[in-house]
Amino acid sequence: MEFVPYDQFKNIEFIASGGFSKIYKATWVNGPINNWYENEPDGWNIFRNNNYTVVLKKLNNSKNITSKELNELKVFYQIYSNRNVLEKYNIARYFGITQDPITKDIMIIMTYYKSGDLIRYLSSDFYRIDWEIKLDNLSSLIVIWG
Repeated sequence: MEFVPYDQFKNIEFIASGGFSKIYKATWVNGPINNWYENEPDGWNIFRNNNYTVVLKKLNNSKNITSKELNELKVFYQIYSNRNVLEKYNIARYFGITQDPITKDIMIIMTYYKSGDLIRYLSSDFYRIDWEIKLDNLSSLIVIWG
């Protein structure tokens, strides 16, 4: 998980809010790490996807987050960044965190999907989406959160 300075984001646009967070769409200037390799003696060569569209999930009243809660974020990141888990269960990828410079709230950097979250995706075209896909998404949630 990497900490990304807030000034790395542009075109920040409010999308929605929920009970514990506010969701924003943004362009990450440098973008997430795409690939890397060790280049002796210079260290690591890192390649990024520049101008990458992401979601910033701002956790309400998180400016006083504890190290225990940050550790929980780290565990989520480790689970969600595992390619096998991501591909098998169709989970949004977590790239890292940033901090709102005004409120000091923590923001989780995640993959952006045009269709939004799972609820919006399912409700937007409920009758056209195959039941097998709906049940697969539901079973993924049960495996992860059950």
